[in-house]
Amino acid sequence: MMHVIQGTNVNDVYSQGYRLFRAQGQPDTSRAGDVWALSSPLTVIYEKPCQRVLLDPSRDSNPFFSLFESLWMLAGRNDATWLNRFIKDFSSRFAEEEGRQHGAYGFRWRKHFELEGGGSPYLPDQLETIIQLLRKNPNDRRVVLQMWDPVADLGANVRDVPCNLTALPRVVAGKLDLTIFCRSGDFIWGTAGANAVHFSVLLEYLANKLGLEAGKMIHIVNNPHVYTSVFNKLKSPYHFAYPGVHGLGAGDSNWDEDLNMFMDWTSRPVLGSTPEFKSRWFRGTAVPFYLSFVQWRLGDIQQALWLMRHQRSFMAPDWAAAGMAWLERREARAKEKAS
Repeated sequence: MMHVIQGTNVNDVYSQGYRLFRAQGQPDTSRAGDVWALSSPLTVIYEKPCQRVLLDPSRDSNPFFSLFESLWMLAGRNDATWLNRFIKDFSSRFAEEEGRQHGAYGFRWRKHFELEGGGSPYLPDQLETIIQLLRKNPNDRRVVLQMWDPVADLGANVRDVPCNLTALPRVVAGKLDLTIFCRSGDFIWGTAGANAVHFSVLLEYLANKLGLEAGKMIHIVNNPHVYTSVFNKLKSPYHFAYPGVHGLGAGDSNWDEDLNMFMDWTSRPVLGSTPEFKSRWFRGTAVPFYLSFVQWRLGDIQQALWLMRHQRSFMAPDWAAAGMAWLERREARAKEKAS
């Protein structure tokens, strides 16, 4: 039997999944601890995957990590230490001693197979290859985005190998759908968490490049589970009116240049002056969102909140709402601790 969840957006999917695991989850063990697992694979269908920001306060998803990990992936990076600014122990949990994440999806999308001798010598970047193939033939059924490498991954003694194996883009009625196959997925942190963001960003990026709308996203998980220690702390989620979406605008000819400039800028020991980004999405959302997080990380939560409030009208409304709520929860905790 296949479990199926179909929802409008990630908040809808998360709510349904929470109830499914409460009703049908069975105790099991895993490499990383005790879990509640479903006895059959799970298919998750997002009707509007670009409504990707999880807003449930009990889940308390870190929207800054979610967004910037997605950009890190699109840039083809595997330097997990860059992500430590959002989750302090990220590289110590998922990277090898030199700070490289073995199974980093973005690196697999853009560089890995070329560096290890696979892929086309002329088009080693899988994303660029996919864009060119679907521009030439939107009905091409041989277009596959690969993440699992049996040579590098099967039986490898490393901290991280890809959980998500393959993604299949498909043009349907003028929209781009994306189907992802996953060997084993934690529903809370992965499937309805980080995966919902970075794969929908990938879908929107490809669709923008092809001049198409983003369609459905289907995520098929062979071994769906939730970690017991995490799941037991969560409260029953409730529904939110989704705040709205500003598209990436990745079809803009300046978008990839701005992505690389953003990654270079944020990788500096000292940020310095803000580069002149040409893309509206980077100017209006990525930059103020990042600067607000930097202020919080420096310990100035009031300045972080001030930046969010004064830049909110320019930002994507869903990221703005999530960022503000996340910071306000931390402000409330700090005040409670001080009292």
